[in-house]
Amino acid sequence: MYGKWKAILENADLFQGIPVDETIHLLECLWPRLEMYAKDEFAILTGDEVRGCGLVLSGQMEVIKENALGQQMILTVVGPGEMFGEVAAFSGAKFWPASVRVREEAVVVYLTAEQVLGLCEQGCFSHRQMMVNMMKILAEKAMVLNRKVEYLSIKSLRGKVCALLYEHYQRSKSLNFQIKMNRSEMAEYLNIPRPSLSRELGGLRDEGILSFDRSAFTIHDLEQMKGFLV
Repeated sequence: MYGKWKAILENADLFQGIPVDETIHLLECLWPRLEMYAKDEFAILTGDEVRGCGLVLSGQMEVIKENALGQQMILTVVGPGEMFGEVAAFSGAKFWPASVRVREEAVVVYLTAEQVLGLCEQGCFSHRQMMVNMMKILAEKAMVLNRKVEYLSIKSLRGKVCALLYEHYQRSKSLNFQIKMNRSEMAEYLNIPRPSLSRELGGLRDEGILSFDRSAFTIHDLEQMKGFLV
């Protein structure tokens, strides 16, 4: 059943260190819930019952949060092999604190905390390794949330934009990288107006600090960019 997503499972952080055939066998033993979604569909709405965290097998999902005025802010975008809802699933929360919308037609497998942490009757290596991997994922998620707070604490618009670009540079380990969000989504993620984002990107380009073509960015002056991270 999971063979069609073999390449995705092999590279997913949740199954690192586990031979892909064992990963497929593990999923077949756990029988997680599998859901298919159409583009622009809401897979989860704020307040829905938490029934596990999602691992994206195909497509893209975006986790969004609304403030008291109904304004939406993108918290994260996840694609094949990536996860969402880990913190909610493993914190014991009963209801989703955010909504999840489908950006591209998607297939998602949901794993409950009990399925991940439950003792395997055979004490198999693959299940133990999956538990270790999940702990690493949760730790990384905590670091991502911390970076989000850092973005909000930066006073200048240019500083916020440069912080996001610098994070992608660090993540990709390359001065050339792709950002999965479009301009509107980047603005929502940084909680700034879209015209302001466009103005700052244009200024950085005109000053020779970076260049971009839609979602593809190239940093030309890393040191000058780092100077705006205040």
